[in-house]
Amino acid sequence: MKYFYGQIPIILCCSHNGKLKLDIPIRSGKNSIIKNDQYTVPLSNNIIDQIYKTIGVKPYYIYNTVHRKYLDLNRACNVGAETKISKKYWDEFHTILSDLIEHCIERHKHCLLLDLHGNNQTENSIQLGYGISKKCVLNYKDLDKSTLKNLNQFYDPKSLIYMENSLSFGFRQFDVFPKSIINKLGTQLYYDGGYIIKTYSEKYNIDSIQIEISKNLRKENLEQLSTEFAKSIILFYFINYYPIFLKNN
Repeated sequence: MKYFYGQIPIILCCSHNGKLKLDIPIRSGKNSIIKNDQYTVPLSNNIIDQIYKTIGVKPYYIYNTVHRKYLDLNRACNVGAETKISKKYWDEFHTILSDLIEHCIERHKHCLLLDLHGNNQTENSIQLGYGISKKCVLNYKDLDKSTLKNLNQFYDPKSLIYMENSLSFGFRQFDVFPKSIINKLGTQLYYDGGYIIKTYSEKYNIDSIQIEISKNLRKENLEQLSTEFAKSIILFYFINYYPIFLKNN
């Protein structure tokens, strides 16, 4: 596993872009996805570089180094790891991630976890998953049950997901869902978030978002995409967390 203790309470996580091959059987459980989310680590590295160039500090990060065909870290251990060896890697990753979060909270009193993923089911789009279903997102239901556990205590959940307090608010060059009160997702599959954001937002009362990016954007627009992401993350952070910091100090 590759990881880094940052200077700002943001953690970038990539669990499906590892290259390491293991001498174990390929996962074969029901609904197992064994293809990697390509280009997510290069994207994350570029985002980190852009954030550093802009504000002079780097986020935390954690990258899985094992290929997804042996291990899925965005699933519970009994589903994502089918052998003793893969379970050791699963435990290692989640132990490190827990330590990063605890370090982040101890130093900064809060933590924003951004879990980067890719998919081949959408095109030209970025989806932000908050642990609530497509139906809830489209109908503005149960927004207070999102994985923005900490920020929901301070802001209107609707504003955090759709409006000026949302991560999507800073994007100008790419289509992002959800964004604004009017959304046109249609029949397109929506990735609402998996094991990582749901588990750690609940366990530590932190804010977590699963980010799903279409393959063509990751492959063809890496520089522009990372610049837009960095800008949006910085904006989201200072709009939401800085007022809380000022109020408490």
